[in-house]
Amino acid sequence: MPVVVVATVFPRPERAEEVLEILRGAVPLVHAEEGCNRYALHHHTDRFVTIEEWADAESFAAHGRSENVANVRKQLDGLLAQRGEIVVLQPVPLGDPVKGVIS
Repeated sequence: MPVVVVATVFPRPERAEEVLEILRGAVPLVHAEEGCNRYALHHHTDRFVTIEEWADAESFAAHGRSENVANVRKQLDGLLAQRGEIVVLQPVPLGDPVKGVIS
């Protein structure tokens, strides 16, 4: 069963461009990970948000243990205004069966 995740990082305002460059370098590596169906970076005022879809819980767990994630965490050290947030979502299928579910 696919896993949908929203992950948010909150850069220090003066370090936002540096954080973006770190994320820009990481995205192609994440896209190449087994089980990565979608991994899309978005921006809003004070944060960067990835909206992710993984093939299954095992793929998402492997992503969390990956060298790429470890490297990103290390590179982001000292650049964030607050701790990041990772939310694993549970679908609530409503309305149109195609439009009402991300998976």
